[in-house]
Amino acid sequence: MTGATGGIGRLLVEGLVGRGYRIVGVARNGEKLRELQEKLPAFEYIIADLSKEDFPGTILEELERLGVERVDLLINNAGLAVRKPLLEHSREELENLFRVNTLAPVELTRMLLPVLPKGSTVVFI
Repeated sequence: MTGATGGIGRLLVEGLVGRGYRIVGVARNGEKLRELQEKLPAFEYIIADLSKEDFPGTILEELERLGVERVDLLINNAGLAVRKPLLEHSREELENLFRVNTLAPVELTRMLLPVLPKGSTVVFI
């Protein structure tokens, strides 16, 4: 699950771990990920920034390190917002927004296809 440390993502992590799921969460903030793991020992995590072009490789390497061979539920939850009127966004801000909110979830899903067996669920939030 991307965006695992705050808001909807954190609530989903807590709820799914409570139902017995093994969760591998992805977020940029290692400290928040470690705090969540201390609270939920069944929670594992990967530190990755979805705004960076190399994030798919980072996630794939870490999944292999964690021994993840199958993903039954992928929740693309990470999101980015810039709190100002749209016409005041710089080109860089717009490109970053589009990368995190649109391109990254599709890239991640595509990258994980080999470990998403038939019947798996992919959710975009």
